[in-house]
Amino acid sequence: MSRLHIGDLLLVQGSRWIRVLTGESISHVALVCGALGMAPRTRPYVVVTDYTLREGQRVLALPEWLRRYRGRRLWHGQAPAEVREHRAEIARAVREWSAEPPDYAWWELPVIWWHQLLGRPYRARGPQCHSYVYEIWRAAGYGEPPPRDPGDYLARCPVVYPLEV
Repeated sequence: MSRLHIGDLLLVQGSRWIRVLTGESISHVALVCGALGMAPRTRPYVVVTDYTLREGQRVLALPEWLRRYRGRRLWHGQAPAEVREHRAEIARAVREWSAEPPDYAWWELPVIWWHQLLGRPYRARGPQCHSYVYEIWRAAGYGEPPPRDPGDYLARCPVVYPLEV
């Protein structure tokens, strides 16, 4: 597995139906937000955060997150340098989001899919996995326009590796 850094992304390939409906290969994105387990004689483990329809914001240990996406193709997207350099801002943004109640904008999914099929940008009004990650990156100094879907992060990451589990 390539070395994960705070701010990096984990990208999930969508099911066949998602790929047909949206024309996109990536259906979900998560953000590496820290490391825990620093007690003596324990190995640190990576912590990942994302936003889902059922649970809202999640903060999970990497092994648990990987278990939930077992059997799917995964990629590690290296965050741009301006994001990787601001670990404290990423941690603060994740903590601030944790105070927000789950309010996933499921009603926007058909609109987002339609815009994806047309190849037109659409900024989600409510939280989606890709807009959640964008807001965390923005808090860390990322200045690019928001992505229209999770697949847009493939082009925004300087390097993308297959995630070998």
